[in-house]
Amino acid sequence: ARVPNPPCYFTQFGCDQAAAVVYDYNPAKARALMAEAGYANGFDTELVNPGQLNAWVAALQANLTAIGVRAKVTNLLGVAAQTRIQKG
Repeated sequence: ARVPNPPCYFTQFGCDQAAAVVYDYNPAKARALMAEAGYANGFDTELVNPGQLNAWVAALQANLTAIGVRAKVTNLLGVAAQTRIQKG
């Protein structure tokens, strides 16, 4: 496996891997930017998991926790998840 850097899949027609901006994983810098933005103590948010992304959502939650974002995961299936996501 490899991390796709651009906002498109590498086999997708017109996807330009060289155009991607790549950022290093740097939780300390992220915490500093959060503090600069007025969130030195982090904040609470919710991640809606449509059921098939358990490992991905767990990794995202761990990365957010590392910078002080307290992300609650709500697991919903099918239409319930889609409706919740569309409502924002």
